[in-house]
Amino acid sequence: MEIGTIGAGDFAQAFVGVDVVWIERRLFIAEHLRCVELDGRGLDSSPTWREMVDQTMRQGLVAVPQPLYRARYPEIKTLDRYYGPPEGSPIKGALFTGVPPENNVVACNICVGKWLNVYWHASPQMLRLENNLTEGDPRFVESPSDKSSAKSFALRPDSPAWKLGFQKIPVEQIGPRIGIRPEDAEVK
Repeated sequence: MEIGTIGAGDFAQAFVGVDVVWIERRLFIAEHLRCVELDGRGLDSSPTWREMVDQTMRQGLVAVPQPLYRARYPEIKTLDRYYGPPEGSPIKGALFTGVPPENNVVACNICVGKWLNVYWHASPQMLRLENNLTEGDPRFVESPSDKSSAKSFALRPDSPAWKLGFQKIPVEQIGPRIGIRPEDAEVK
């Protein structure tokens, strides 16, 4: 799960033919693209995409230590219905129909600009949307501009995002800091 990201400009969070992605507590400023895009290229039967999903992704899945990954990331087990279970017969050839982008959650995000695009073999039912602020003024401490720092995107106490469950992004920790070398910075 990725949380607490600020993306601005021609930026979008894309779900591309994968299973189980959780996007939470992000702030998107989208000028031209949509803040969130969902496509189902994992279901495309064209040779390029079919090879990527059937061979490249399958090989990556097989290469990881299965007991460890299946314990740490139980959602990975949902791929068994498309690839076959590790201890069973693989689903291959004409029986392999691809991997849809399902079980994805987009929750407690803020979008300023264009919100959502679902296309290319995907459907809105493949995406769970919860408590996202996609319309109206999010009430930043400053009006964002091309020269804004991360601190400009802090939310005022009266922001409607708080009532939707949005949590504070530590904007004071984003960006360069005077007197701190990157190799000396504390990683949290």
